[in-house]
Amino acid sequence: MRDGLLGNQWTLEHFDPITEIAPGAYLTRGYSGAVTEEKINELFSYLQRYQVTAKPDRIFALRDLPAAHAYLASGQSMGKVVINVDA
Repeated sequence: MRDGLLGNQWTLEHFDPITEIAPGAYLTRGYSGAVTEEKINELFSYLQRYQVTAKPDRIFALRDLPAAHAYLASGQSMGKVVINVDA
C-alpha cells in the first residue's frame, strides 16, 4: 500500500499500531513540507558553528546490499546505513 504524498492517501485504514507493530519496533513520522532555503542555511550555519559531525553507522558497497539489509534487520544498527554505489 502506498500512502502519503505519492499515494494521495494520508491515513491508513484498518491499521492499529498497538497490534500491528512488532514488539521492540517503533513508528516514527516526519514532515518536511515547511523546508525553506532560510531554514537550510540556518541548519548549515549551526552545524558549522558548533562543529557538529554526523557519521553513518556503517557503509556498505552496493555488492554487499544483502549484508546491509541483514545488518539493519538484526537490530544492531545505531544509526543510518549508507550504500556506496561506486565501491
